[in-house]
Amino acid sequence: MTTHHSFGGLEQAQQEETAAARRRLDQAEEFVAGYRSRLARMQEAFYEVAARHGAETAPGFIAELERVAEEGDHQVRRATQVIAGFRADLDEQAARHGDEREAFLRDREV
Repeated sequence: MTTHHSFGGLEQAQQEETAAARRRLDQAEEFVAGYRSRLARMQEAFYEVAARHGAETAPGFIAELERVAEEGDHQVRRATQVIAGFRADLDEQAARHGDEREAFLRDREV
């Protein structure tokens, strides 16, 4: 914990730290949502091109499209795990901030 001269200073520092953590979480969630959307558009575009050429039912095309979809799903799962870690960090941070505020007030009582 950084030493603060006032309770207001401590709270402001904690609010800034929390805001930064929330921005990271929001940005990560927005990135994953955008990634999912781009994957879906890409898969649709590949399918449309294959359909125009009569290859949408070709085993090789279907297998490759499924492989790409599975890889995308794998990447989304990994990103979701990172986001879950960000959420856990935010929860831990909130608990730590509460402890810091209590300690600050307790130290001032002495």
